[in-house]
Formats: sequence, C-alpha cells, structure tokens
Amino acid sequence: MAISNALELVIHKTWSKYKSYVHSVMYDYTAGKINIEHWRNELFIVIMTYALPLSLFALLPSMLIEYLEGHFLILLFEAFALLTIAVIVLNKKISLHYRRLLVSTITLIFSIIIIVILGSFTVGFIYLFSLSIFISTQFPGKSAFYGCGASLIVCLALTIILTFHLFSIPIHSHVTASRWIIYSVNFLFIDAVVVYIIYRLTNDVEKKLIRESFLYQELKKQISLKNEHLSSVEKQNIKLKEIAHMQSHVIRVPLANIMGLSNLIIQSNISEEDQELLVYFDKSIKQLDTVIQEIVSQTSNQEKLK
Repeated sequence: MAISNALELVIHKTWSKYKSYVHSVMYDYTAGKINIEHWRNELFIVIMTYALPLSLFALLPSMLIEYLEGHFLILLFEAFALLTIAVIVLNKKISLHYRRLLVSTITLIFSIIIIVILGSFTVGFIYLFSLSIFISTQFPGKSAFYGCGASLIVCLALTIILTFHLFSIPIHSHVTASRWIIYSVNFLFIDAVVVYIIYRLTNDVEKKLIRESFLYQELKKQISLKNEHLSSVEKQNIKLKEIAHMQSHVIRVPLANIMGLSNLIIQSNISEEDQELLVYFDKSIKQLDTVIQEIVSQTSNQEKLK
C-alpha cells in the first residue's frame, strides 16, 4: 500500500511538472485574455500536452512490429515524425501559428505514408480525420476547412492511381478503385459535416467572447467613471470641510465680536429710535449666527456618518 501511494505521488508530481513545463514554453503572453485567439492557444496547449505522451504509447507497439517485420525505414520515419513534432511544439523560438502549421503538415505526410506505403487506409483515414478536427479548431475563418481540402486531394490522388494503375501500392491488393471511391466519399462526407459543426461552434464561441470582451470594457469604463465621480465627491467634501472650518472659526469669531458690541451699545444710554434699530440689528446678527451653527452641525453629522 505504501509503495502504491509513493508511486502515485511520484507520477502525480512528474505529470504536474511536465504540464507546467509544456505550458511555460507554449503560452503566448501577447494574446488577450478574452478573445478567440487565446481560446485557440489554450486548446492547442491542452492538445499537445496530452498528445505527446499518448502518441508515444500509441506508436511504441507499431514501431516494435515494424522492427520485427524488418520495415526499418517506416520505423525510422515514425520515430522521426514523433521527435520532430515534440521539438517543434516545445520550441519557444517558433510562434504558435507556425507550430500549428508544422504539426498539421507532419500529420498530413504521416497519414499519406500510412495509406500509400503501409496500405492501411483505415489508420490513414483516422489521422486525416484527426487532422481535419485539429485544423478546424486551430485556424480561423475558412482556414478551418483546409483539413477537408487536404483529405479531398489525398482521396482524389489515390482514386486516380487506383483507377489508372499509375504505379503499384500496397492497397491495390485488397481495395479496388470502386470500393476506394465508396470509402472516400463516405469519409469526406463525415469529415466535412464534423468540420462544419466545429466551425459553427467556434464562430458561436468567438461571438460570445467578443460580447464578453465588449461587456468587460464597458464595465471597466463604468468603474472608471464611478471612481472619477467618487473622487469628485471627495474633493467637494474637502471643500465643504474648509468652508465649515471658515464658518465656525474665521467668520464666527468676528460675528461674535459684533454681537458683543451690539449688546454693549444696547445697554448704553441711546435714544429710543436708535435703541429700536439696534434691537433689529442684534436680532439679524443672532439669526446669522444660528444659520452658521446649523451649517457647522450638519457638516459634523456627515463626518460622523462616514
């Protein structure tokens, strides 16, 4: 049990390090976060992360059989193809776009060799079908149908070879030209339908990502405007504090002096007419003092609420 847990831990750590390494050498930091190109890049990374080790396990039995049967050239090509794809995919100096192109080209050549040299059109069709799916998810617009075009060219070329017996190939022994046409037409139909579905789904994803990007920009704009508004309100609050300070200290001090002088004058010996005027004057001063105190009180209450 302990050995099993230790082995599981080692496998988990190794796999995590491998995934981190592949992501570090393939991630495109120039692509935006919310766009279809970023989505394609992430998908390409995931595909290659799993395809490299799985293709090794898939090709090992095939390479062993080729070795036992003496097909050394095919063995060397399979090893070379796998090694070349790994070197290309993990090369930081090559852009992701050209890595996709090179991987697609090597896969196409590999498919043709399997069909023409090995005579295994079933396995060849599987690789051609996988290539069409890969291209439809990794290339934009009408480029998504390039995989279908490549499959069509391969099928047409082999149809011509089988029909007119231009030269001998292994599939001559077990597939007639008419049968090959039937197989090819069905394969091309399914290939085109699946690629078209992926193309439509990818377009839908792109539209949703564009909308999300637009909403994200709008949200950033709204947040920026709100921050500007809050900053403006804060500046106004500072000005109000300054005004309140002036009212409570700068203005009210001379006002209090005037109130004091007014009381002294009222208490002195002056005529009744002047006395009446001073009473109105004193009343107006006190009203002004009351207004200033209310403004200062309201400003203080707002500060307490904050």
